Amino acid sequence: VNARDWICGFLDDKNIGIKYGYSLEEKILFPLSQLIERNLQSCNAVLSHPIVRNGISQLFSRWGNADSDAWEDRYAKLASLDRLPIDSHCQETICSFFQNNQNKAICKFIGNALPKKGWLLTSINSNTEFRDQIFQKLLSATKDKNSYVRESAISALGEIGKNADKADRNTILQKLLSATEDKDNLVRYFAISALGELSKNADKADRNTILQKLLSATEDTNEYTRRDAISALVELSKNAEKADINTIFQKLLSATEDEDYSVRQVAISALGELSKKADKADINTIVQKLLSATEDEDSDVREVAISALGEIGKNADKADINTIVQKLLSATGDEDTLVRGATIYALVELSKNVALDKVTINTIFQTVLATTKDTNELVSGDA
Repeated sequence: VNARDWICGFLDDKNIGIKYGYSLEEKILFPLSQLIERNLQSCNAVLSHPIVRNGISQLFSRWGNADSDAWEDRYAKLASLDRLPIDSHCQETICSFFQNNQNKAICKFIGNALPKKGWLLTSINSNTEFRDQIFQKLLSATKDKNSYVRESAISALGEIGKNADKADRNTILQKLLSATEDKDNLVRYFAISALGELSKNADKADRNTILQKLLSATEDTNEYTRRDAISALVELSKNAEKADINTIFQKLLSATEDEDYSVRQVAISALGELSKKADKADINTIVQKLLSATEDEDSDVREVAISALGEIGKNADKADINTIVQKLLSATGDEDTLVRGATIYALVELSKNVALDKVTINTIFQTVLATTKDTNELVSGDA
């Protein structure tokens, strides 16, 4: 509130033009975007201030027809304004911009703005002609020779697809499926990410199509694509049929052996998530896989495995719980600080939520007590 009042007072200063010339967007609009990004709810008074609204209009006019790095930088920063008021003049300028520029500039703007901005999506959906124009441009841009343009177009189509009607969703789905075969690693990555989002509201037939594509993408040559495919599979599994969940489960088990540590990390975390709906046999399989992962050469993978074991242990049978506790006690001596910290947390959570025998509880207590003398202050502090 103080920031809002200060900015409004600053704007009401009659000498603002003399003091700061015409660099209004740098003196006010960009700092204002930082305030809004911090979720301050009291910025509407600033955004509706005549000087700010005029400054926003000037920005659209000044860079609306220039395909340059300066234009891209301005719009990227401007895109962080969550409640930017677009008046009719601004919308006309954007429409003119779409008509007069090539795909590169258009997609850089849309790709930067759509994933972050409710205002642009609202503006697009509330104006049919405006929306159709952008939609067709984006569809065309998925075939652009510039990979960055294709990435931006795919990302933007994924956002539009969340609230599109059935016909447009189907068109977008086909574009995304095609883009998963793109020669560029990042284009495939964005396509897989968008498919994961689209699967949330897809019908059964489309969900199955997406599932098959995601399963295939876990074998992609690019680690980022494989990692995102795994995350998308977990999301899709929340409403999947038992047969599909089992297929996803087997794929995740395989992914824990991936050559890339970040893929293994996501796969281990995903198994922990999937265990919440798994039957007894699958839980045992997951436990064994996680126990093995606590010995992984990468500390991030070990940390995730430790945390997942702590969660699974809350609902595991007695034999698994004893095995998990012993593994956690052993992991308190790990060379990595974060692994030791995660281990202490997991042990304490288990002792609070599981009916352990007196000897085990005492062992955990003595271990935590000893860890208060850990060489790392964060670990000893947690203990």
